[in-house]
Amino acid sequence: MRYEYGFFISRTRIEKEWLIEYVNPRGRLMFQRDYNTRQSKYEWKFSSFFKGQRALWSDATRPDALFLSTAIQLNSTQLLPVFEWFQKRLVVIVGVTTMNPTLTFNILKEAHGKGKLLPFLKEADLGIADLSIKRESVPSGGVIFGGGANMLFEQLPGQLTPNLMKVTMSHWDAEKKEQIELDFADESHGTQTLFRTAGAWLNVLEKGEVFFVDEIDASLHPLLTQYLIQKFHSSETNPQNAQLIFSAHNTSLLSKDILRRDQVWFVEKDGNGASKIYPLTDFQPRNDEALERGYLRGRYGALPILSTEIPS
Repeated sequence: MRYEYGFFISRTRIEKEWLIEYVNPRGRLMFQRDYNTRQSKYEWKFSSFFKGQRALWSDATRPDALFLSTAIQLNSTQLLPVFEWFQKRLVVIVGVTTMNPTLTFNILKEAHGKGKLLPFLKEADLGIADLSIKRESVPSGGVIFGGGANMLFEQLPGQLTPNLMKVTMSHWDAEKKEQIELDFADESHGTQTLFRTAGAWLNVLEKGEVFFVDEIDASLHPLLTQYLIQKFHSSETNPQNAQLIFSAHNTSLLSKDILRRDQVWFVEKDGNGASKIYPLTDFQPRNDEALERGYLRGRYGALPILSTEIPS
C-alpha cells in the first residue's frame, strides 16, 4: 500500500494535516484537518473507509500535535502501518546526531559479518587489507588517557560501563608482500569516519530504509561521498530500494555521472533568512550542461549571501 502523508506547521499549531491512501491510481483521502482562522477551530474530513473512533481521536488532538500520532496512542490499528513506517523505516541524521558505531560492531558479531564489512571498506579504496577488534572492559570510574574522537566504545544493554574497542587495521606494504598494522587512532579521519558509520550504511541498504543525512560531505572526502551515493544507485548493492536524501555543499556532486538532474534540489535563503526549495529541472538544463560551473556562476541561484562590506 502506498500513502501520501503531510502537514503544515506554524509556530503555534498544526495548520493542516492529511493522509491519502492509494488503493487506486487516484488515491482516496482518509482524513484531513484544516485550521479555520476566522472561526478559530479545525475543520475535519474523514473517509467512510477510515474506521475507528474518529470523533474521540480528533477531539483529543491538541493544536500542536499530529492527529496521526494521537490516533495511534488511542489504539488506531488502521493507521499503524503509516506510523510504523516513520518509526522503523525512516532514519534521520541531523545536527549533532551521529551514526551509531555499535551497528558496525554488531555486524562483526555475526558469523559472516567480517566478510560483509571488509569488502565495503576495501571498495572505498582505503588500502585496507584486514581488520581485527579486541574488547577491553573499562573499570568503573576509570580514566582513559589519550581518548577522544579517535577512540571507540561499545555500551551493551544492562552494562554499567562501556567496553573499549581496540580496532587494528592492516595495510599492504608497497610490494604487497607484508601487511602492516595500524591502530585505529593512527588511521586518517576519513577512514575512521567510514568505519564508524559502515554499519549504519549497510543496515539501511539491507533493510531498504529511507536515510536522511544533513551535510553528508562534512566529514567525508568527496570521492567517499560519491562512493556511498553510488551504493544506492546500484541494484546489486541496494536490492531493497533504500533511499538516500541528503544535503551537501560539495559542488562536485553536481555531475550527471553521480546524480540525475531530477535528483537535485536547491535551497535558497533570502535576505530575511527564509528558505525555499526548488528543483534543478525548473531550469531545463541540457543533457551535456556543466551543472557545477552553472551553479557557481549563479545560473540556478541558491548561492550564499556574502557581505561586500570590509570591516573597519
